[in-house]
Amino acid sequence: MNFLVFSDSHGKTAAMASLIRQHIASIDAVIHLGDGAADVLYLRSIFPSLNIYAVLGNCDPFSFTEYEIPPYHMLNVGDKKIFCCHGNRLVVSEGISGLIAEAVHRDADIVLFGHTHAVFEKYFPVGDNSVSSDKPRWVFNPGSISKPRDGVCSFALLHVSKKGVLFSSARIGGTL
Repeated sequence: MNFLVFSDSHGKTAAMASLIRQHIASIDAVIHLGDGAADVLYLRSIFPSLNIYAVLGNCDPFSFTEYEIPPYHMLNVGDKKIFCCHGNRLVVSEGISGLIAEAVHRDADIVLFGHTHAVFEKYFPVGDNSVSSDKPRWVFNPGSISKPRDGVCSFALLHVSKKGVLFSSARIGGTL
């Protein structure tokens, strides 16, 4: 399966809508990792046949749970389990140890998070001492599509298949 992954849009929908249009033929779904719940509702309205999964961020009103936007979300893709969260509840701004602990607890193979507004990619192989690694784990953050901390807006493409996992972050230049 192919996913277009966004985070931290903070009310800016034009870039996401444009990227969805560009990739619509090659993606199966969109994942939004928080701080853009209203943006997700807008995208769902203009792409009604596209699955758009989302989680709440620290800047999203909790009332969005009624629109099927929970604080955490698990996706099963083949034999892989994807744990999606914003990251603020797991204090990712201070490191990923809480995020990893939650991933292990949920038996996730792939962890997607936002909140830091910075691209992050890390692979933990079996036996990695920094993780309770009974199996390999991938941890990814697409950065921010609207308010990057490094000055360049970003998003990601995630491909999950029986052959493996591929995460590609892409930068679109400047702030929006």
